Amino acid sequence: MRRIYPDTEFVPGMPGLAGTISIGAVDDTGREFYAINREVDLVAVAEHPWLMSNVVPFLPVRPIDGLPHRLEWDPTHPGYDYVQLPGWISARLEGWMSIGWETRGDNRLFGWYGARDVCRIHDLWGDDWSAMPPQIPTRISEIADLFDDAGVKPPSMADLIGTGRIPFAAGEHHPLTDAYCHRELHRLGLAAKAGAGR
Repeated sequence: MRRIYPDTEFVPGMPGLAGTISIGAVDDTGREFYAINREVDLVAVAEHPWLMSNVVPFLPVRPIDGLPHRLEWDPTHPGYDYVQLPGWISARLEGWMSIGWETRGDNRLFGWYGARDVCRIHDLWGDDWSAMPPQIPTRISEIADLFDDAGVKPPSMADLIGTGRIPFAAGEHHPLTDAYCHRELHRLGLAAKAGAGR
C-alpha cells in the first residue's frame, strides 16, 4: 500500500476547477507533487481576505496596477513553472499516482479534514469516477479520527512546522507544507492510538 497525503487550497463556496487554487501531495517515501491551477478565478481569490493573507503569498501572482482587488500571473516569479492547465495537472497527477502501482496496486489517501481535498482532486476529471484512472482513490481516510479515538489532542500545524520534522516548511497553507504536516500527523495519530490501546 502506498500512503499519500494530499492538500488543496481553494476558494470557499466556489466548487469545481474555477475555485481550485493548488494541489500538493507527498507519499510515505517523500515523493512530492505540486501544481497551481492556471484556470482558478483570480478575481474570486483577490476578493477573499483570508486567501489574500494566507494563500496568495505563496502564489506566483502580482497586483494589477490601478485595479483594486485584482491579480494576474507573474511569469518572473520563481514558482511560475508550477502554474499549469487542469489537463496537464490531471495527466501529471495520474503519472505520479502510478509510481509503484503495478507492484503495489493500492493507493490510499490520508487527509486532515480531507473530504474537500479529495473532491478537488476528483474535479480534475469532472468529478466523474468512471473517467478517473484507477490509480486515483475515490475516498480518503481521516487522520483526525485517530486522535479522537485515542482521546488525544493533536498538535497544531504551526507547532509541527516548528519541530524541524517537516522537510518543506514554506509555511502553513502552502499545500506541500500542509501535505507534509498531514504525513506527520498520521504518524503521531497512529502512535497515539496504539498507546491508548485502541
